[in-house]
Amino acid sequence: MSYFSLPKVHNIITNTNIEIKSSDKKNDPTISKTLYYYMSRIKKQIEQHADSWDNTKKYTNPYEYIHTTIPNCKTAICKLKPFVGNKRKEIVSNPIYYFIDNGFRNQALRSFSKDENRNDMGLLIESAVFQEILKFREQNFYDFDIHFWRTQSGAEVDFVLYKTDNEILPIEVKYSRMKKPMITRSFRSFIEAYKPKEAIVISKNFKDKVEIEGTTIHFIPFKNLIEMFDLIQPALSL
Repeated sequence: MSYFSLPKVHNIITNTNIEIKSSDKKNDPTISKTLYYYMSRIKKQIEQHADSWDNTKKYTNPYEYIHTTIPNCKTAICKLKPFVGNKRKEIVSNPIYYFIDNGFRNQALRSFSKDENRNDMGLLIESAVFQEILKFREQNFYDFDIHFWRTQSGAEVDFVLYKTDNEILPIEVKYSRMKKPMITRSFRSFIEAYKPKEAIVISKNFKDKVEIEGTTIHFIPFKNLIEMFDLIQPALSL
C-alpha cells in the first residue's frame, strides 16, 4: 500500500464515484468508496465469465485475464502436438504435456526442494521456458504454433515455433554448463532438414552466437531469457 501527501482537491473532483478521505491516523483503516466501486465492477465481470473460467483455465488468475483463452489448455495442463514437416520419418501422434505453472508441477510431484538440489532441474527449466513462450504469445496476441519435434529414431527438439514453412524457430533447452558452443545431434538433424534462419539454445551459463549449415544459433543463459523474445519476433515476422 502506498501513501501520498496530497493537497485538498475536493473542489476539482466531479466524479461521484470518487471519494476523498483524510485522516490524521495513518494506521486507522477506512473503507474507500472508490476502491469498493471498482472492485464491484471487476467482480461482476468475473461472475459473467465464470463458466468459461471453469471450462478453460487461464495461466494466471481470473482478475488479470478474464477474456483470455488458451488453445489446447484444460485445467492446468497444455498439450503440445508434434511438428510434422514430412521431411523424414517423424512422430505424428503422441503429444506431450506441460503444466502451465511450475507450482502445479511441484505440488503434483510433492517436490519443493531448493532448485540446485533437484534431480529434475533440467525438466523444471524446460517447463519454465515453455510457460514463458506461451505467455509471450498469448499476452501479445501473436499467431504462431508451439510444437516439439521427434523422429522415430529418437531425435528430438524441445520446442519448434511455427508460423509458416519459411518462418520456423527451433529452441533447445540444455541446462548445463558450457565452455564452448555445443549442439546435440538431434538439433543438428533438425537444422539440416528444415534449414531455419535462426535457432536458439537455452543454457545454464553460456552466451555466444555461431553459424551452422547457414543457420545462426544463439546461445542464451537462462537468466537472460528475455533475450529469447527479441529473437522470436524477427524470426517469425511478428
